[in-house]
Amino acid sequence: MEFKIKINNWQLKDTKGGIFNFYNWQKEDWVIITFIRGKWCGLCRKHLMQINENLDKIKAKPLAISNDDKMGAAVLKSFLLLKFPVLPDSEFNITELLGVKTEIKDDKKMSLPALFLINPKHEIVWAYKGENFDDYLDVKEIIKKVAKVKI
Repeated sequence: MEFKIKINNWQLKDTKGGIFNFYNWQKEDWVIITFIRGKWCGLCRKHLMQINENLDKIKAKPLAISNDDKMGAAVLKSFLLLKFPVLPDSEFNITELLGVKTEIKDDKKMSLPALFLINPKHEIVWAYKGENFDDYLDVKEIIKKVAKVKI
């Protein structure tokens, strides 16, 4: 889905207890944000590893937002040797802001698989929201979509 929606700056605590400020981190770069359920999710880990292995081809700075707590997000980044930030969003602040929070049985909340491409003007110009919990977009499709939108 292609469109342009300006997003306001937002902040989350990072895995070291500091404050991650999105606009300060983004600078003048294109960014691809991916939402994952957590360190326990095998499909999520596979998705993040594919992004990590294709950083030079994606042509946008990746940022992962996990439903984990601070420790879980830090373990995930370290275990997978990720070269991009993984931010914890266990309170669903950004997950809710971008409309990818869902509820499953017993009032358990988590994010659906989702991607947002954000241009240097802080506008979402493309989004992908999975329809179910295993609906991650293949990295080859991500590469194609980013290249097409950036033209």
